[in-house]
Amino acid sequence: MANTIAILNFKGGVGKTTTAVNLADALRGYGKTCLVIDLDSQCSSTIILDSEKEVESTDTIYESMKDKTLAPLCIFEHSKGLDFVASDKRMGDIDELLVGRSSKEHILERMIKPVKDEYDYIIIDCPPNRGVMTINAMVASDSVLIPIDSKFMSLDGLNQITEKISEVKNDEFLNPSLKILGFLLTRYNQNLRIAKDVYNALQSKFPSQIFNTKIRENTKVSEAPGYRCTIFEHDPSCAGAEDYLQLAREIGGIKPGTKWK
Repeated sequence: MANTIAILNFKGGVGKTTTAVNLADALRGYGKTCLVIDLDSQCSSTIILDSEKEVESTDTIYESMKDKTLAPLCIFEHSKGLDFVASDKRMGDIDELLVGRSSKEHILERMIKPVKDEYDYIIIDCPPNRGVMTINAMVASDSVLIPIDSKFMSLDGLNQITEKISEVKNDEFLNPSLKILGFLLTRYNQNLRIAKDVYNALQSKFPSQIFNTKIRENTKVSEAPGYRCTIFEHDPSCAGAEDYLQLAREIGGIKPGTKWK
């Protein structure tokens, strides 16, 4: 059964989508089967993974959720071992669409259930807000991964995130088993004092919940989405690719030296 991870931050621009697609591709290269689910109306994961431009508006998660009988997820293959579920811009209106829907917080959980045994990992790219889809992602997930941009402003709002996770966890009708998988520092530059200060601030508050891996500031990582590809398709030898491989090993319990393909 899949290990389901929600990639979550209420701020945009912290590396949420970058982490979702690159972590999934890194795990794929280590022989793990992965499904990325894009819940964000900006559709960034979809744009990156739909490199062949196969997705039509009728093939998105919005269409599946719009159907009150919950139509099956429309799953596309990005590459062997890495599939995705597409979003579209209408997901920005999903809260209004689901008003009055029974058990609306569990919609995604019910949609994922039929395919959970088909994957090792399901990675959910969440919208940068506290809306119904974010709650759905937390209810459907085993854990939450929180990317943190290595700037002090990124620490603002962390309490809101952890409080929302606790709210979901403490509600027996939502997800009592939800946990924080870890805080991931992104765009990290070890030569900048601000990056070290952010790390120290996190370390003092969440000492056992920070990933050893840090995603270093890297031009190639920033370039890859513009080419509609993951970092491993764009430049597998760069520092950013190395960092996401290390993150995959840390999350997946994969031994250093394991061959990546």
